[in-house]
Amino acid sequence: MHKLLNAISECSEWGRVYILDFLADNMMSSPKDVDEVIQRIIPNLAHSNSAVVLSAAKVIVKYLDYVNETEKIRSICRKMAPPLISLMNNDPEI
Repeated sequence: MHKLLNAISECSEWGRVYILDFLADNMMSSPKDVDEVIQRIIPNLAHSNSAVVLSAAKVIVKYLDYVNETEKIRSICRKMAPPLISLMNNDPEI
């Protein structure tokens, strides 16, 4: 898992999408790992490619079920809102 998270920053846009989709489908075993994964994925919400942003949001939403602290959940949701709103304001892609 850590190797995949390290590889995200070095991958192309579509490589990031594949890694993020893999992380979304394969949940972490430890709740401690969930916090680390979410924090390392949040920077992908600022990516220019909408597929990367949506894949990162999918991973974060799936992993939020394993976050126990309400304040952390609110903080993460506040970080997710602006990128998702900006995607909605863009023209639809073909």
